[in-house]
Amino acid sequence: MEHLGAITVREAVELIPGARVLAGTGGMERAVRSVGVLEAPDALRFVKAGDFLITALYAIREDRAAQIDLVGQVNRLGAAALAVKQSYVRELPSEMLLSATELALPLIVLPPDVPFSEVMQPIFAKIVSRQATVLSRQHETHREMMKAVLEGRGLESLALSLSGLLGNPVAILDAARQVLAWAPGTLAGDEAEELERQSAREASQSEYLLSAGETLHRHEVVRWQGRTFSRVVTPVVVGSRAHGEIVVWEAGRPVGELDLITLDSAATVVALEFTNRRTLLEVERRYRSEFLAALFAPEIRSEAALMQRARLYGLDLAAPYYVVAVKAEPASVHSPQEAAAAQAAADQLYEAVCRLAGAEALTGEVELHTVVLRRPSGRGDGRAEAMGFARHLLEQVRPFGRLLRLSIGVGSVQRGVEGVRRSFLEARRAAAIAERVWGPGRVAHVDDLGVFPILDMIGPSDEMERFLSSIRRLVEYDLAHRTDLVRTLEAFFANKGNVRRVAAQLYAHYNTVLYRLERIQQITGMDLEDAESRLHLQLALHAARLRGLVPSPAVGSLA
Repeated sequence: MEHLGAITVREAVELIPGARVLAGTGGMERAVRSVGVLEAPDALRFVKAGDFLITALYAIREDRAAQIDLVGQVNRLGAAALAVKQSYVRELPSEMLLSATELALPLIVLPPDVPFSEVMQPIFAKIVSRQATVLSRQHETHREMMKAVLEGRGLESLALSLSGLLGNPVAILDAARQVLAWAPGTLAGDEAEELERQSAREASQSEYLLSAGETLHRHEVVRWQGRTFSRVVTPVVVGSRAHGEIVVWEAGRPVGELDLITLDSAATVVALEFTNRRTLLEVERRYRSEFLAALFAPEIRSEAALMQRARLYGLDLAAPYYVVAVKAEPASVHSPQEAAAAQAAADQLYEAVCRLAGAEALTGEVELHTVVLRRPSGRGDGRAEAMGFARHLLEQVRPFGRLLRLSIGVGSVQRGVEGVRRSFLEARRAAAIAERVWGPGRVAHVDDLGVFPILDMIGPSDEMERFLSSIRRLVEYDLAHRTDLVRTLEAFFANKGNVRRVAAQLYAHYNTVLYRLERIQQITGMDLEDAESRLHLQLALHAARLRGLVPSPAVGSLA
């Protein structure tokens, strides 16, 4: 990678007539950012990283030990090279050469008759020229990309401009790592399609690259089906929030340090485009949410007015629709920073759901749920299509599961204002029950909830407490003795009483399961061979899970 706004030691040496490299050739690619002179006794105090140091060794011409130590001293200070003018010391100590070789610090000798000014001037000129190139590139990038934004050409145009500047394929991703824009550069066909798909794939290995703009770029390697892909990833940040990434594939040429500065500028412009899109989305979000809240309200003031408003959004409520409700709650809020991160994730989740639902659907926020009102395609009864969409939705928003507890409910296909309201209530209940029963990261259709909605309708009472007492005793026993009786009982019902299958599921010995089942019968006072007792225990387990007495499985995960 070239050194931004600097030249290499190799380039500097080529500018000096008669210069010879005696040792430290392993450091010829070190970055030279300035030139310094070492003659005064306290000159080392002023050495900076990247200095090409020139000296005649006059102050230490009689001190061989000081000459030898000088190599290590300037190397520790970050000097790029040490050039010695042989005016006072005709032959350098061999230890200096050995030290320079070990440290890969170029040790250069200059002709005794070359003035310091003739060494410094061409190096300074080359550095200034390189820095001017950087500034010109920054200006060109900023002008080209700002033009695309001001003309409203969108992210696709930004990706295309950036790809042309970098000579490589470019993808722009959102916070959920979904590709928003893709410019394949000179690639075409299967190879271009493959790289577009790989843009959202997690890296096999990664290292950070710090550009002059102090943006932390990542150089990543992606391995897929025996092939290796190399890319540079630049975060798109607005304020303190990461809103997406720019991915540059090194298919045309390696990404250099000058390219990183281009990416810094591009990230700023893409962030501006994200902000513009978010402002528009917020306005749409407010109006759509207000309409959906009115549509799903318990009291319908005017069905005709709602039908008319629906047509403004391209909806014909006389046709069939279904509702998908995404329930999202912070996974952990122990500090203002975690609360802010969760809110940012919730905003990005909403944007992702809007994009995935498509223009033909209506997305908004109702009662702390992100709600999608969607029309089935007409093939089949719509249930399978609705579940397919909901599962795809969950899979695509999976990255948000680190900050949010997600669950998705799907309502039945309905017609009319009353119908879509019923579908919303079903979807909302399905999302809530799914999280409480099966844990976060689940999709549930209202028709798949079984007996849970009925049990959920039963409020607290002495009768319910008595009904739950058998399960409560098992839970207390498990906590006191660190056993797995509740899990064993659930596995027993899931496997229709087949003990061998229970043992296989729990990775337990057959006799261990028999012992646990016996303890369950003793603690609950119920016979697992009796149908009524089994029904009681199974319903009590369901009710206990709904009420949080039995923890839901896989808390915090997505499945």
